[in-house]
Amino acid sequence: MSGFATPRVVAVVVSYNVRDLLIACVQSLEDARSRGELEAIIVVDNASHDGSADAVRASFPGVLVIDAPNRGYGAGANTGIVASDQEYVLILNPDTDVQPGTIGALAEFLTGHPTVAIVAPRLRYPDGSVQPTRRRFPERLTPLFESTILAEWLPENRWANRFHMRDDSAQPVEPQQVDWVVGAAMMVRR
Repeated sequence: MSGFATPRVVAVVVSYNVRDLLIACVQSLEDARSRGELEAIIVVDNASHDGSADAVRASFPGVLVIDAPNRGYGAGANTGIVASDQEYVLILNPDTDVQPGTIGALAEFLTGHPTVAIVAPRLRYPDGSVQPTRRRFPERLTPLFESTILAEWLPENRWANRFHMRDDSAQPVEPQQVDWVVGAAMMVRR
């Protein structure tokens, strides 16, 4: 990290019945911890019945696993945040594979930009293509044309395109301010 002290970072992974994906995600986080990018890892298991929590406990004894009722992703993330005390919280879906340097870069950005509350990385699908994660606030007709049968009939409609920022075809290299990001991977300030 260029010029900044490494901040205290915890990763919170919210999981439900995805044992194999979760194990791979936690392994990538353990690798980040061994590189000094991460201080702690918390897995919030939302009442899985596939042995996810026990598998993490067995494979990663240094990871805090919280057994929680399944009240949804946001409640699970909040459970993990409450159980932590680090300066920055990296909230992740269990299907993420954290690449070397990512956590440090996100923390460095927050440290260097004290008015920014949330930062998210560019996500990629397994084939390397960019996963769209930038969003604008919805307009009045967006709910009719996004994630509905109308979206299937009219996939390139202007409301969904604007909402998903497909009308901004540039994939920015530099950080970009957006209205919101999907919750698959984001770092927040305590």
